[in-house]
Amino acid sequence: MRLKLTGIGALLMLLALVTSPLAQTPAAANSKAVKTMAGILETVNHFPTDDQKKTLTALAAEPTTTAQEKVLIQALVGMQHSVSAADKPKVEAVAKDATASEGARSIATILGHFLHTANDTDKATLKKLAA
Repeated sequence: MRLKLTGIGALLMLLALVTSPLAQTPAAANSKAVKTMAGILETVNHFPTDDQKKTLTALAAEPTTTAQEKVLIQALVGMQHSVSAADKPKVEAVAKDATASEGARSIATILGHFLHTANDTDKATLKKLAA
């Protein structure tokens, strides 16, 4: 019985180590799409530039870009001072989607309240996501 409990304890400790924030590197875990969107959002003033829109459109066509990331790209490309009324519910759905990456959910949250430019707190988050 003692041996069985020791094995379970060791398994739980290993699981805690693997899933601990210290064992993960969030910047390294972010996809190309998340990094690119974060870098663009960090500097956007009212709406993305034509060059930024081209970059985002190309990114949406890449096979590694997830469905959630494509929703965010579409919202960002169509943004005029804030996310459009048509895109807002889709962005909010990504923010709540447990299957979306943490980076995608963070960007969705920021897009959900974005107005003209990112606030200082959001800029700090975006800087970390873009790294």
